[in-house]
Amino acid sequence: MNVLDASFVLSLIFDEVHSKKAESYLNLINESENVVPSHWSVEVTNGLSKAIINNSFSEIESYLFLTNLSSFNIQTATNPSAARILKFSLTHNLSTYDAAYLLLAQDLGATLFTFDEKLIKKAESLKVECIS
Repeated sequence: MNVLDASFVLSLIFDEVHSKKAESYLNLINESENVVPSHWSVEVTNGLSKAIINNSFSEIESYLFLTNLSSFNIQTATNPSAARILKFSLTHNLSTYDAAYLLLAQDLGATLFTFDEKLIKKAESLKVECIS
């Protein structure tokens, strides 16, 4: 089971440094069960929206990307609760967004897919498997 961070998914189209690495994991992701926190779709579409506004990605390309993304087995988790996310965020000095990814991976014993350096370091310190 995998937890997919928005930074990982958005790197497929926006991050030249990480896009090839992310692409190399697509088969693994496609063949696995993937879980995301409830804010994930908002975070992904926010990245797309910013790219459209900055003229680095077209609206049509964004919709095609979302269509392709929907072909993967990605489920939205109902847990962890907002209170747990807040507590975890404060305890570990993380944004609530990052806390939700890490707490979800920890709860499920899942592998966290991210390119966020701070999140990677925190995952490693908490013994959460991380692919970056």
